[in-house]
Amino acid sequence: FCGKTGFGAGMAHAPVDNNGKERYVFWAMPHIAYGIQHIAGKVFRSGRDGPSNACGALIALKGEITNAKLSVGLDPSDTEMSLLRQQVLGKLEYGQVPNLVGITYASHDCILE
Repeated sequence: FCGKTGFGAGMAHAPVDNNGKERYVFWAMPHIAYGIQHIAGKVFRSGRDGPSNACGALIALKGEITNAKLSVGLDPSDTEMSLLRQQVLGKLEYGQVPNLVGITYASHDCILE
């Protein structure tokens, strides 16, 4: 299930054609962007005006960890983010605040299980 986090991210990534239309195909999985500036999490996408983030869910989770603002319950309107949060936090040591690359590896470890 892809919740509001996943759909919001997907809809912000689609190129806009000359008629202002966007088309979508959704795949849900953790990922990380490395754009031409080699900054983890930032990428320029064809048809979009400026850089965007990838993976938005992992960036959001990193922000929650950094700011100590975690909600670990299941949010039925955002199942993907709720489950991602629960699984990734289980891979981190207490008090650990990983960077984006580290949190991406933690989500990768969840997939391998």
